[in-house]
Amino acid sequence: MVLAVLSLTLAAGCVANATGPARTTGTYSHKAAATAGVASSNAATAAQAARAGAEGKAQFPYLSVLIADAEDGLGAVTSTFDSIQPPSEEAEAIRAELDDLLSPASEDVSAARVAIRRGDATPLSDLSSSLEERAAALSDFEERHR
Repeated sequence: MVLAVLSLTLAAGCVANATGPARTTGTYSHKAAATAGVASSNAATAAQAARAGAEGKAQFPYLSVLIADAEDGLGAVTSTFDSIQPPSEEAEAIRAELDDLLSPASEDVSAARVAIRRGDATPLSDLSSSLEERAAALSDFEERHR
């Protein structure tokens, strides 16, 4: 029993703290990149859900759950990143750039969720295209800030 607890304690100590302080711009940039990667994945998931709804390839109750999970994931990663204080003016610029990508992605995911829950396929094709672009922009940000 003691060995199991010790093993878990040691394993937990090996996990990087995603919300810990960023004392350098480089560390902050890496955290921003990680945030963008997760956000890109959630936006891409929402895009696929919207596309499936627009094309009648999935039932709306299933898509509702799928897109709600993507919205929750996007909100969580955004909130976590926003809790990290930028250590420099350069880091503040990184934060502003990422926030300019996260906000519209979040708005589009929310609009897609509302349309899906209403059973309204009409806006989903446009939202899917927009979300694909937003996912690509977040992915580009991730690549530039690794």
